[in-house]
Amino acid sequence: MKKYLKLFGFLIFIVIVFSCTIKNFEAPEFDKKIVLPLINETYYMSDLADTTDDYILVVECDTMIFSVSQEFDTKKVGEDDLKIDGKEETFDSQIGDELMIDSRSESSTIDVGDDLVIDEHECEIERSLDIIEVDETGDATAHVVVLEFANEALGGGIDPIYGEIIPPFYEFPPFNQDFTLFENNNIEYVVIDTGSVYVAFINNTELPLSSDLGQEYQMHFDFYTNGTAADDDGMYMFTHYIDHLIGAGETENLIIPFDGQSVYMTNYLKCFLTTDGTGDEPINVLEDDSFDAYFAVGEMTVSEASAIIEVATVNHIDAISISDDEILVINAEIESCLGNIYIENNLPFDVDTLIIEFIELFDPSDQPFRIEGTGFLQGNSYNIPIDLQNCLIHSESDTPLDSLHFLLYASIDPPPGYVLITQEDKILTRITFGEMSFLNVTGIINQESSDDDSILMEDETIELQSAIIRSGNMNISLTGVDLQNPSSISILFDEIKDPNDNFNPLELIIENNFDDFEYDLTDHRIDLTPDQIIHYHTTVMLDQLITITNTDVVDANIIISDLIFEIVTGVFGSFTFEDESSTVVDSTGEFSVFFAEILDCEITIDIIEQNYTLPFSSDINLVFNEIFTPEGEPYEINFHCPGDTTFNFAGFTIGNDPFSTIPIDSLHYSYSIVTDDSEGQCLTVNYDDEVAASVLIGDMVFQEIQGIIDHKRVDMDDIEEDIDIEDLPDSLAGLLEFQVAELHLDMFNQIGFDCWIYMHLIGSNDEGDTAEIIIDDTIDNIMYAESTTEIVVIEGVNELLNIIPTLITVTDIYAIIGDGLTPGSIALNDSISGSYEVVTPLKFIIEDYVVTDSIDAIEMDDDSQDMIEDNINGVKLVVSAENKFPFGSDIRIFFSTDSTLIFTAPQLVIDSLSVEAAEIIGGVSGEPTTSELVVDLYGDDFNVFLDREYQDVYTGIELSIIGTGGEVVTIRGSDNIKIIGYLEADVHIAGQEE
Repeated sequence: MKKYLKLFGFLIFIVIVFSCTIKNFEAPEFDKKIVLPLINETYYMSDLADTTDDYILVVECDTMIFSVSQEFDTKKVGEDDLKIDGKEETFDSQIGDELMIDSRSESSTIDVGDDLVIDEHECEIERSLDIIEVDETGDATAHVVVLEFANEALGGGIDPIYGEIIPPFYEFPPFNQDFTLFENNNIEYVVIDTGSVYVAFINNTELPLSSDLGQEYQMHFDFYTNGTAADDDGMYMFTHYIDHLIGAGETENLIIPFDGQSVYMTNYLKCFLTTDGTGDEPINVLEDDSFDAYFAVGEMTVSEASAIIEVATVNHIDAISISDDEILVINAEIESCLGNIYIENNLPFDVDTLIIEFIELFDPSDQPFRIEGTGFLQGNSYNIPIDLQNCLIHSESDTPLDSLHFLLYASIDPPPGYVLITQEDKILTRITFGEMSFLNVTGIINQESSDDDSILMEDETIELQSAIIRSGNMNISLTGVDLQNPSSISILFDEIKDPNDNFNPLELIIENNFDDFEYDLTDHRIDLTPDQIIHYHTTVMLDQLITITNTDVVDANIIISDLIFEIVTGVFGSFTFEDESSTVVDSTGEFSVFFAEILDCEITIDIIEQNYTLPFSSDINLVFNEIFTPEGEPYEINFHCPGDTTFNFAGFTIGNDPFSTIPIDSLHYSYSIVTDDSEGQCLTVNYDDEVAASVLIGDMVFQEIQGIIDHKRVDMDDIEEDIDIEDLPDSLAGLLEFQVAELHLDMFNQIGFDCWIYMHLIGSNDEGDTAEIIIDDTIDNIMYAESTTEIVVIEGVNELLNIIPTLITVTDIYAIIGDGLTPGSIALNDSISGSYEVVTPLKFIIEDYVVTDSIDAIEMDDDSQDMIEDNINGVKLVVSAENKFPFGSDIRIFFSTDSTLIFTAPQLVIDSLSVEAAEIIGGVSGEPTTSELVVDLYGDDFNVFLDREYQDVYTGIELSIIGTGGEVVTIRGSDNIKIIGYLEADVHIAGQEE
């Protein structure tokens, strides 16, 4: 721009020269057109080509490339990466499982057939002859018309009575009524032991009967026997009074006892009627008015009788008891039983034949058991012995028998005529069975059989005095007779105490599971004497339907499993108890180690007094199975309890074969503890008494690991970089929208495992816009072992660039090492390094945007300004534009003498110059487009160039970019927009004399 100013000054100088007065020379006048260049600017995208610490703009093959790059800090594998965090483990060996007595078993046999015995039984039968029993008792009915009785009370007459008052009357003659007590012609008389006559007296009149004035006025009955009512010649027995009134229409029920009366076949009674009269109440007494009396004889027994005894037999069913509290028989075979039949004849005549035949008792040939005798004389007694050996018992209905029933049969030949028979005249039969034992019985057996036995509890290590059982079972197997459903079997243990009452022996009642009964002995106490024996008593209690023989037994097999005790008091020998434990090599699961060299790992084993509760000391041997010394031996250490020890695995290895492919996921350690004996002292040891060791494993740092790593994370430092793009013309923000952008990651992986890179890249600008790129496992971002890998990321990069970031922050940078499948190796100082670069060819969607630019000032002096002001007739401003960009623009030109006001308060503005986009072919520009604007300047329009206060005139250009309407275009390095502007001044030069 300075060259244009010099040219303009030179033109002014020529004008001045020609306008100078030369002596005696007259200058000619003429008009001159002078062109003053103002603008000659070409805007290339390549003008943006610049390299800074933040970005790179280069031209490659006439295509603009934008690039931002940064290196990552090299991440070396350090001790923190090859480290297993320290941990505290414990091995806790309780002595409890050593407080044990081995399992043992004992058997006992219980005889359950020895007691198949029924005690002695007998039955006594006193039997009268059937002939002396009174039967066929009689009854009678009386119907008495009372008209005669009522007329007699009125003084005589036979006609019906109407509306008369009946006075008291007590002297009416009696009427007689026959009745019988029995109708057996073979009986002369009987003496009644107990018996009554029932009389129902129904008053069907309006006349009250009997009296309440005293016995002499009362209605009564006189009873007679051995006579008839017609003859009235019977024997008087007794009188019965009715001591109260029988009202009109009432029924009187009488029970008249005949106890002690001697009664013949014919009997009658006399009924004496009386009345206290009707008082003031008149009544009617008609011919049919009557009272009815019903006589009936109740059940009677006799104490003696005079009877004619004919030839007769006695058939009687009775039974002898075989009831027993322990045995209810259904079927049985008798081993032995002696008995007797005693017969005593107290009848007043002889008994010819007596037969006793049993219903459920059979002889050995299975025929009904029968006893028969003859010639049993009056007043004599007899004994008939019986032997029931091998006899059988059968219940007809298969129900238990409490008695053996039998039929007693007797026949007699009495004398002629009446014979006096009393209650003492009987035949006595007494049947006695002695103790009855059986060969076998089918029935309900209710008995107990017992046996005593013992179990020796002696143990090599523990001489037990007392103990509480922590765990242990007792298995009992019972065999022998049919035990499918017995009542129960009881086993009583003297030295094992009931957990509900530690002073009572344990008693087990077994009611089922006889083949395999299991009992839990937990919390039971054992108290042993020095003989170390548990005594037990087995009782079989049968109460069931069963078939059993006299040789049957029940075998009880008792097995006590290993008993572990909660508390033991006794004398102890030396215990040796072993155990093993482990700790994982890597609790996070990142390492699957085949072989590893340990750089450092301190181990502290501490057994303090509080964690050693045994009453005797011990020695511990500890072996780490997977930790090997430099000599190739598993590491082993010995120490005394209680106490502590410290050692280090530095220089040791996990595994002993560097070429192994077998994972070592856990470090196993085994230990044995040998206790001192109690030296004859009686001590108490608890199950929870323990040797508890605190094993403090420090951080295990490796020099090298061979094996498989499963997604181990290695973190890198965050990156935060400012990007200064202020050198870009008017900033790219809002002007360009990036379309094709790539993030290039160049990673060098020195580790012997494939890795995956992860990062979170965030761009932001001063306006608060942000965009992010996340590189995670959804992207194929593998870094191969011991190689350099380029990773290209496309997704999200456009969005990052389009905000024109001023700051890029990369956080959460880490590598994931290993796939959990592929073996490899990793050592200290192995490293991961790399860099990232964001690159994009300038393929954009151009948005509408305004770009401003200030060009060099035009310098003017006072003389030139005067000359122009005095001589120039007119000025035109000519501006032309040529556009090779694939977008158009509206152009405005600003002039001002103040550089700070060039765009805000210009003194001259030239606008309305527009230029179309160049022809776009295949996304790039083709032939350029041109446009020209000519503006005539008048008056004040030109003052900006004539201001004498300021020597410089400042020019500003504003390009209003017209976007591509969403079309993506490529900006090439040669694309430009050229703007040329000049003043065309018409100058009049007049001659002057000197």
